[in-house]
Amino acid sequence: MQQSLSSLGDCPLCQAQQFFKTGKNDARFDANKAHHDLLANAPLQLDNLSDLDDVIDLDDLVSSDTERPSPPVAAKTSLSGSFVPGPVRYPRVSLRKLSASSFGQPSSTSTKEAAAKTASKTTRPPVSQVGKRKARSRKIKREEIAIAHMEWELVEAEGTPPDQRYDCGLAIYGSLLIVVGGIVGKLRLNDLHILDLAAKPLPHWIQPPICGTPPPPGNLLQIFVIRDDLYAIGGTIDGKFLTELHKLNLKSGEWRWEKLEVAGTPPSMRYWYSLTVLQGMAILHGGYGHPQRLSDIFALRFDTTHPTWVELHPSGDIPGPTSTHSVCVIKDRMYIFGGYDGKYRRGHLFAFEIESLSNEHVDCVWRRVETQGQGPASRYTHSGASIGAQLIVYGGNTGCLKGDAYVLDLGSGEDIPTWKIAKCDTPLTPRAWHRAVVYNDAMYVFGGHTAQGNDNQVTRVALRASIP
Repeated sequence: MQQSLSSLGDCPLCQAQQFFKTGKNDARFDANKAHHDLLANAPLQLDNLSDLDDVIDLDDLVSSDTERPSPPVAAKTSLSGSFVPGPVRYPRVSLRKLSASSFGQPSSTSTKEAAAKTASKTTRPPVSQVGKRKARSRKIKREEIAIAHMEWELVEAEGTPPDQRYDCGLAIYGSLLIVVGGIVGKLRLNDLHILDLAAKPLPHWIQPPICGTPPPPGNLLQIFVIRDDLYAIGGTIDGKFLTELHKLNLKSGEWRWEKLEVAGTPPSMRYWYSLTVLQGMAILHGGYGHPQRLSDIFALRFDTTHPTWVELHPSGDIPGPTSTHSVCVIKDRMYIFGGYDGKYRRGHLFAFEIESLSNEHVDCVWRRVETQGQGPASRYTHSGASIGAQLIVYGGNTGCLKGDAYVLDLGSGEDIPTWKIAKCDTPLTPRAWHRAVVYNDAMYVFGGHTAQGNDNQVTRVALRASIP
C-alpha cells in the first residue's frame, strides 16, 4: 500500500498536515499506530514536493533528527547451513531508470566470477535509496564537519499566551515580542499578543485591547517594525488575497490600527513571500501567487508623502521563483535561503543589496553566495535569523520535519564562508512554519508545527559564547 503525501492534508506545501488537524496538542497523530499499519510495504512517494527519485519511509517522516541505527535484517539459515538474508524492502524505481543491459543477453562472465557475485549478493542484501544517502553521509569524516555550539531553553512566562498556531507574524520592538495572526486549526486570525521579555520576575504575556481598523485575517499576515510603528501586510477576505497596509503606533499606548493609503503599484496578490526591512524600506520577495511561484521583488518606501510600492529590477544572479523561504538582514544585505519552487525544495543562499538610492531609482543587485562545508539540506517553511554577522537556519521541512540548525559566519573574513552544524546538549524540537526574531544576541522562536501539533511556546536559542 502506498499513499501520496499530497493526500495527507489541506495545506498545499506542508504535507505533514495530517499531524496537525486541530492545532491542539490534545489531538495528536498516533505515529505508533500508523507505523504499525504501514511499515510492511508503505514507502511514501513525495510526488511534486521533492526530487523525483525521493522515496521516504514512514520511519523518516515521523522521526526527529536523532540518528537511529538501521533496523536489523532478520537472518535465517538454509538446510545446507549457508547464510540466507532476510526480506529487504526495495524503493520504487521507474522503468526508465533500469539499465538497458538489464534486458540484454547474459555476459561472458566466468563461472568463478559469477559464483563470487552470487555469494556477494546472498551475504549483502541491497539497500534502499534512502539507505544509500545515509551511507554516503556517514563517509564524511567527523573532523571535516564544522561545529557551532548552541544552547536553548523554553522561556518561562506569566500571563495567557496566544493559542497554539503556525504561520503567524512575529516582530520585535525593544524588549517586546509581538505576535499577530496565524492559523489555529482552520481559523485564520488577526489577533495581537505581546510578550515583554524584560519583565520581572518573568516575561509576561498581554493581549492589549485593540481599536481601529485591524488587518484582515489570512495566510501569512506579515508584520514588520519601522521606528515606533508596527505595520501589517496581507490577509484574505472571502478567499481573496490582499496587499493592504495597516499601521499601529507602539509608543502611544492606544493600540489603534489604521488602514493606510498606499501609492504606486502593489505586488500581485500572493502569500508565503518573504518580507523584511532594509535601509528603511520593506522589501517583499517571491511568494505563491496561485497557480505559480514568483521571483519578483518590491520595495515599500516610506520616504514619500504616502507609503509607495516600487517594483525593483535588480541585476546579477536572480533567484528563481520560490516561496516559504527564509530571510534576514546582515550589514545592509538581505539574505534568502531555501524555499519551494513548485516542484523542488531549494537549498541555495542569495544576497540582495541596494547599491544606490534616489527619489527616482533604486539600483540593486542579487548575488549567489558561495559556501563550503556541510550546509543545510534543501528545505522550506524553516526560519532564518542573524545574530551579528552569523546567519542561522533552523528547522523546516525536507520531506519530514527537521530540528537541525546551521550557522554561517559571514563576518569571519573567509573568502568562502563555512557552514557549521549546531550542536546542542539537548536536540532542538523538529518544527516548521514557525517564526524567529533576535533580541539581546539570542534567537527567539515562536509557534509552528511540531510532531505533537501546533505550538505556542517561546524558545530562546543562542550561541554558547553569547549565553551568560
